Amino acid sequence: MENYFHNIVWIFLEVGANLWELVKNQENIASTTESILHGDFECTLDDKGRILLPVALKKQLPTHAQNRFVIARGDDEHAVIYPYNVWIQYLKKLGQLNRHVKENREFVRMVKTHSAEAVLDANGRLSIPKNLIGEAGIKKDIVLKGSNYLIEVWAKEIHDKLYGIKPSNFAELAQQVGSAIDMSDFQF
Repeated sequence: MENYFHNIVWIFLEVGANLWELVKNQENIASTTESILHGDFECTLDDKGRILLPVALKKQLPTHAQNRFVIARGDDEHAVIYPYNVWIQYLKKLGQLNRHVKENREFVRMVKTHSAEAVLDANGRLSIPKNLIGEAGIKKDIVLKGSNYLIEVWAKEIHDKLYGIKPSNFAELAQQVGSAIDMSDFQF
């Protein structure tokens, strides 16, 4: 009988340990998959081409993505900061494009051109490559814009001109794009 209870206690402990591991793993998965970058953050480019990554923006990044980045050109007049792991995923997707299509080859080359790895220094700053500063029209004042899995880097004057007030075509865009978003499965 004593052996029977011993086995039951052993099974109970084993199940409890497995459940605890499952809970820990779910928390890790949740912390990495629920991180969506959002918000606008104003900062200043210093004389050496560095920006201080705002603490509030850094807190939105999962822990494993808070120090190593790739900075590249954006689709518009801006640069983009990719967490390193997101950049690698993006490159893998680009690698799936058909290389025999000229536009695909050109696009991949343009995405990679002027991209540079960047690591936060001891003071939490990132260096923006000079060529990207020029391409984005950045002088001194910057707006960092959280955009899902990446950070857009805008010259403040360009950002404010485009997004500082409600654009005249916002209602039209909301109708065209926003109406396609199904929010029925959103949760608090």
